[in-house]
Amino acid sequence: MGWHLTARLAWHGDGWNGHVCSEPQKNTYCVGAHSFPGDMIAERRDLTWEQSCAGKACAGLDKTPPCIYSVNAFGREALTAFADPPAFFNKESKKREWALPPATVCVWPYEEMYRNEVRDGNRYDARARKKYADEFFAKIEKNASLVFYYSNYSNPFSTDEEPRYALIGLSRVVEVGGELFYDGCDERTMERYGGFVWDRNITSAYPEQGLRLPYHLYKDDPRIEKFAVFPDNPLLCKYGSKLLTDDEALGLVEQFHQAVLALIELGDKSENWEARRAWLEGVISELWQRRGAYPGMAEVCVYLKLHEAVPYLKSQIALGQELKAVAAIWSLLEGKAQSLGATSVNKGAVDAAGEHGSCLRRTVSAFSRTCWHAWTSRPRRSLGSSKGRTTRTGCTPRPLRLQPIRTSCQSSTSVKPRTIGLPGASLTELRSRRPSWVSRSLLGTTHRSGFARWRWSACRALAGTPLSRKVSLSR
Repeated sequence: MGWHLTARLAWHGDGWNGHVCSEPQKNTYCVGAHSFPGDMIAERRDLTWEQSCAGKACAGLDKTPPCIYSVNAFGREALTAFADPPAFFNKESKKREWALPPATVCVWPYEEMYRNEVRDGNRYDARARKKYADEFFAKIEKNASLVFYYSNYSNPFSTDEEPRYALIGLSRVVEVGGELFYDGCDERTMERYGGFVWDRNITSAYPEQGLRLPYHLYKDDPRIEKFAVFPDNPLLCKYGSKLLTDDEALGLVEQFHQAVLALIELGDKSENWEARRAWLEGVISELWQRRGAYPGMAEVCVYLKLHEAVPYLKSQIALGQELKAVAAIWSLLEGKAQSLGATSVNKGAVDAAGEHGSCLRRTVSAFSRTCWHAWTSRPRRSLGSSKGRTTRTGCTPRPLRLQPIRTSCQSSTSVKPRTIGLPGASLTELRSRRPSWVSRSLLGTTHRSGFARWRWSACRALAGTPLSRKVSLSR
């Protein structure tokens, strides 16, 4: 079990290589309404200056471009980043500069800054904000966590009618930068705002580990659509940077794996894609092992507010005792035990979690059995087959009645059961006729989504059945 993160980048015309765009006048996306960070590039960009040094390395320039937080994601030279203090800081506050190593971006968990827990009346508590930011970065493990780079809606693939995030690349995190503070902040500024910079370095192992999709080499080539990657679950690309579970990371890695296969098929020679493919497959194997047989169990414990169980579960997984640990947690919730090994647990928290967990477990157990039936009975596409074609022919569709699940915790409502055809029906028909609350991942080809996989694994964890099905690396 581990954590990974996303990193939002402003669009770059030459692959975030630490250089000024070779044709800066054509990059209108970095100054778009959905660039990063906010309007910083739009407000500070000097296009005349950029054209005078087009294509040059940022390391040798007389000033720093405003895209500094993104431009060196795959760069080879050290740069210097900066942040000006907000206008509402005291006048003596000074600009902060810091070193930006090769293959480094600046990120910040904006979502953590606006959560309910940091509100203090009409203000935000600076200490609480710092606390949650520190917790965010503390979860990122050097030489273990992955960083996924993406662009917000200001990118060449996005339109007003169909806004899309674009995944850019990924690598292994090798260093997490320390916290940064503005100089010259007075006591009032420190008390009210904390005085800290909303940026920290994330340095990756690129190019030794990871990859960058070569969008910059296919600007006017329609073949770019063959390897362009857009997240199956757009919620992973919100608020600048977010933490991802192993399951969510696995879904994104599998999407990049498909993109690399497409680049190999195209005959692209910009990188050794066979080596990148081998690295991705190694990461996929690693994530499958890290996620364990019960990938949703830690989230279940958090949901039930049984927080003491999470470090116990992680320590037992590291010792290869996951199944015993899960059994111990359920014994605790069912009142059959009073502790988790040598870890004592607050009885009040156990009683509350046990009552809620018992009700939830009955609900999800029934639901997961229904979903498992739908999953194992679905028509299976053959490799290379066209969409909608199945390997089963001549089968008579057998209807499956999906009954709404209701527990004693819910009020009684009248919901009419709905029927869908299963074996023998086309995938298109299944998708059009399925109840809206049945995940697409159970009936179609989008089961590779990390978000869908989390929902499924949480159901399996609650139902008490380990998840062991592996997803094929090719279609």
